[in-house]
Amino acid sequence: MPENSNIIFNNNYSESEMSSKTYSVDFLKNRIVGEKDGIEALKDTIFKIINTERYKYDIYDWNYGVEFSDIIGMDRKLAVTEIENRIKDALSIDERIKNISDFQFVENKNSIEVSFTVESIFGNIRESKEVSI
Repeated sequence: MPENSNIIFNNNYSESEMSSKTYSVDFLKNRIVGEKDGIEALKDTIFKIINTERYKYDIYDWNYGVEFSDIIGMDRKLAVTEIENRIKDALSIDERIKNISDFQFVENKNSIEVSFTVESIFGNIRESKEVSI
């Protein structure tokens, strides 16, 4: 046993919420254009999570992003179920998000467009994504 094993730790700490302040990204010009906070920062986070293929980039841990690449060639009914489940799973890592609901799907020849509502501590956000099948 270590020499100092009898040390009593000070339990005087408080829990606080982390700021959601982040860099503001102009995705059309691929530039950082300032900072944002609150619901606008969360919108960027949602966009980045659902547009990042999980496990593909070493910079992100294995909980970040969505697995969409293996949906290509999948039966359409199964693909719709998988897309919904995978989006819910991917966004559940963010503690600012309370629920993901109201999924709507539009099937195209080679893709499925999905739209959904993200219920957050800041309010509701409507988001969409096109997934190749």
